[in-house]
This record gives sequence, structure tokens and C-alpha cells, in this order.
Amino acid sequence: MNKEEICKRLLDRGFTYNPLTGDIFNSRGRKITYVCKLTGYHRMVLTYEGKRYKVTAHQFAFYCEHGFVPKFIDHINRVRTDNRIENLREVESIMINSQNRIGKGYSYHRGNKKFNASINDMGKRIFIGSFDTAEEAKDAYMRYKKSILEKIWLRKRKRYMLPKTKDYFLKQSRRMRLLKKKMLKKMATIDILTMIGGIMLSVIGYFLKSTMDDLKSVKIQTFETKNRLALLEADSINKYNNLSEKFDDLKSAIVDLTAEIKDLNKRVK
Repeated sequence: MNKEEICKRLLDRGFTYNPLTGDIFNSRGRKITYVCKLTGYHRMVLTYEGKRYKVTAHQFAFYCEHGFVPKFIDHINRVRTDNRIENLREVESIMINSQNRIGKGYSYHRGNKKFNASINDMGKRIFIGSFDTAEEAKDAYMRYKKSILEKIWLRKRKRYMLPKTKDYFLKQSRRMRLLKKKMLKKMATIDILTMIGGIMLSVIGYFLKSTMDDLKSVKIQTFETKNRLALLEADSINKYNNLSEKFDDLKSAIVDLTAEIKDLNKRVK
């Protein structure tokens, strides 16, 4: 899926663009504020059929106004997050943006009465030459600057965009092997922790089972003791009732005996 198709699908999903402010809003009306740390541009992501497609905000803005996405888009004021349509233009090379930097690159020397051109390259000041006119000095400065910027761009392109050398793939394979080793170590650690957790759970289960068995035996003993106490209570109640009946009989016998003794005393007198 190319950039134009991505932009079209984003428009179909409700994304909107304000050419005056350069702001982009999603279907919910929220402003796109994410900035890619590597490039410094606002970036959006389209998820379609399980795949993720990325597009920058200035590409989406250019498509909304012109209906196509050029190969290179230049921010005129060099502010990468300023996506106003008046600040965007189509260029033939990405080097144009770097060439727009403000810098004279030459100065007039009173000693030889010529214009000396110089430039900074990797922290070093390089003398380009002396020229009779300012236009010649400026042209020489711009040519040298363009060559330096092309070298820098080729280095960046080789590093980030076209990594097709054998050493690159060897480094990637080494990284993959290191990642694989780290993942295996993590998996081994997870397996060990899982095994330890299983052992701890089995030990805890054993102690819980023994505790439950002890509680069950105590419950049975308590129930048996309660039954025994109930039987003893019933037996004691029966014995108490029997003793009460015998005591009543004895009391009545004593009363009868007392009455007979009184009768005998009366007769004797």
C-alpha cells in the first residue's frame, strides 16, 4: 500500500486537515500530536487487515490539498511540525532543505582584496579559495556545501534506509541470536519459577489436607463426647427420679411409724 492509498483510507475513516493551522484531527476530533523521535515529524498509523501502515503528517496534508504525495516535501521555515499548506512545497531532492540554511560562507579580505570562501566540515574549518567576486565565492561555497551534504545524506541513507551489506545482516543475525539467548534465559527463569510455585502449592496443599483431617477428627470426637454427655445427663436424671421416689416412700414410712409409736404410747398409759 503506497502513501496515497494510506492517506485516502485515513480520509475515509474521518481524519481531517486544517490548511490554515496545519493541525490534523482523527475521527474522534482529537489533534494528532505524536512526534517521531527519529525524524521529528508528526506521524500517523493506519491499521488495515491486521497490518500497520505509517504516514507523516506533512504527506497527509499535501495529499489533502493537492491529491497526491510527492517523493520529497520541504518545510520552508525548517520547522518539521509546522504543516501549514503555505509552509509545504514539493522539491526534487531532499538536499534542497539542507541547502536553504542561512549561511554566507564567504567574506571579503582586505589584505589580498579578494573574497575568501570557507566552510565547516565535521568540526574542521576548511578553506575553499579566494575569488575576485562575491558571486564566484558564493558559487564555490554552495558547490562544496552540496558535496558535503550529499556525503552526509549517503551515510544516513546507508545507515537507516538501505542496510543491504553483508556486515549489516551479520550484525542483525548476531542481535537475533542475542535476543534468542535472552528469551531462552527468560523462559528458563519462568520454568524454574513455575516449578518452585508448583512445589510450594503442593506443600501447602499437603499441610491444608492434614489440617482438614485433624479438624474432621476433632469434630467427630466432639460429636461423640456430646452424645456421651447427653447419655450421662439422661442417666443422672433417671437416677435422681428413682431416688426421689424412694425418698418419698421412706418419708411416708417414717410418718406411718411415728403414728404407730404414738398409738402405743397411749395404750401403755
